[in-house]
Amino acid sequence: MPAKVLVVEDDPGIRMLVATTLQSAGLTVLEARDGVEAMDFVPEADLVVLDVGLPRQSGWEVLEAIRQNFGQLPVLMLTGHSDETNRVRGLESGADDYLTKPFSVRELAARVKALLRRSGRLGLIVMGSLKLSPGSREAWLDNDTLHLTPLEFDLLMTLAQAPGRIFSREELLVRHWGAEYEGTERVVDIYIGRLRKKLLTESDRLETVWGQGYRLRGD
Repeated sequence: MPAKVLVVEDDPGIRMLVATTLQSAGLTVLEARDGVEAMDFVPEADLVVLDVGLPRQSGWEVLEAIRQNFGQLPVLMLTGHSDETNRVRGLESGADDYLTKPFSVRELAARVKALLRRSGRLGLIVMGSLKLSPGSREAWLDNDTLHLTPLEFDLLMTLAQAPGRIFSREELLVRHWGAEYEGTERVVDIYIGRLRKKLLTESDRLETVWGQGYRLRGD
């Protein structure tokens, strides 16, 4: 599934140029004309391209709201100001990158993809409201961080990378606890139970196939 980039720009010409460039780079683009409209789309986005000079709510205010509510969601700021003060303010406010207008569309696309790779969001595994990033080893549920132990994350990733496939308890035990593990297969059941509790609204995806093992439904 292509990463989703939210482009927040009040100038329709620039917004269309950025959107077209990113779509040509294989990304899905969401568009917002001002800061207030932007916040309606932020929960769906994997990265935000954010203009500083926006009506109704400035880019600085949108950036602050993103950092307060959406953690490390990557943000690339666009501005018509080339002076160092604005650039430093953007980075100190939590922006991940900063591009001054006029800019090269090739450079814009390259920077967006670099940020997506760095955050692990280019290769997101998405199942309903569940998102997993193999690169950054992060997980989200309804865009809230899903707090998993390293072993819980590894177990969920094994299931998510082969949706619909049934994994036996023995196979999961060997993969994640090692062939020399002296405990019983019951430990797999315990961890599956823990995952179900944390998956909440998506817990039904983690299915028990009686007599065979477990699978994660991907549809």
